[in-house]
Amino acid sequence: DNPADLYRYGYQAKVKSDCKEAIRAFSKLARDFPEYERTDNGLALAADCQYAQKEYNPSLRTLKVIVEKYPKGDKVDDAYILMHDNFLALGQCETALSFLETFIDQFPSSNRMPEARKKLKTTRKKCR
Repeated sequence: DNPADLYRYGYQAKVKSDCKEAIRAFSKLARDFPEYERTDNGLALAADCQYAQKEYNPSLRTLKVIVEKYPKGDKVDDAYILMHDNFLALGQCETALSFLETFIDQFPSSNRMPEARKKLKTTRKKCR
């Protein structure tokens, strides 16, 4: 078991839409190799799978790990946006809005900014 092989395995499972196996692989990666350079990426892919399977609370727990353990990683901005999506799916509009607002404040140069601004506008209308 080396982290690169485990990441590759999880990624291939995700590409094949085998989310159960992808989540298993990326969870093992995070547990066994937390310092590996792509662990945050693997966790983001796992959270995306969880969201796709409507496992919103598990997805939120995974995203929280990214934000707390990998604050300088390249998936933190993605995590905030997916947190918004999860909270919105759970019907928690105010919390969803706060994650987008935090994202916009903290990541002004992110390439995800246009998407975040669009989601903010849509969520504000939806959550009136």
